[in-house]
Amino acid sequence: YICASSAQLGVAEVFRDKMMKIGSLVHICTQADEGFYHASYCEAGSLFFLISYTGETKRVLKAAKKVRERELPSVAVTSYGSNTLSSMCAVSLYVSTREKLIKNLGAFGINVSVMYLLDVVYAGYFNRDYDQHLADKIKYSSESEEAGKREGRHSSNPILEG
Repeated sequence: YICASSAQLGVAEVFRDKMMKIGSLVHICTQADEGFYHASYCEAGSLFFLISYTGETKRVLKAAKKVRERELPSVAVTSYGSNTLSSMCAVSLYVSTREKLIKNLGAFGINVSVMYLLDVVYAGYFNRDYDQHLADKIKYSSESEEAGKREGRHSSNPILEG
C-alpha cells in the first residue's frame, strides 16, 4: 500500500505499474481516509509506504497511526530530520530537502527523489527472484504487445519493435 498526496500520487502510479508487471499488486490510497481503512482491514504483514515531504500530512499520519497500532511493516518516505511520520514508521527513506514548500520548481526535487527511492525498492524486489520476474515480465509484456499489434498499433522504431 502507498499512502501519499498531491504530486507524489503520480510517482506512486509509476511504481505500481512496474510492480504489477512482475505480479505484485500495489494499492495506492488516493481518497482522504482510504489509507486509514486499508490499514484497518488489510492482511497482517501488508507493507505500507507512507509518503509525505514534511512528514506532517494529516491523512498520511492518520493511516500511519493505524499502521503502527496494528504493528504492520511501514516505510516513511519523507524529508530528512525529525518529523511525526518518521517517528511512527519502522524504516525511513529520506528525500532531497533542497526545495522550499512554497518556492519550488513544482515539487521537482521531491518527485525525482521519491521516484529514485521507489525504483531502488523495485530493483531490490525484482532481484529477489530475478529469473522468474524477468521471465514473467517478458512473457506477459510480449502477449500485451501482440494484442496491441492485432488492435492496429505499430511503430517504425526498430528499438520499440524488438
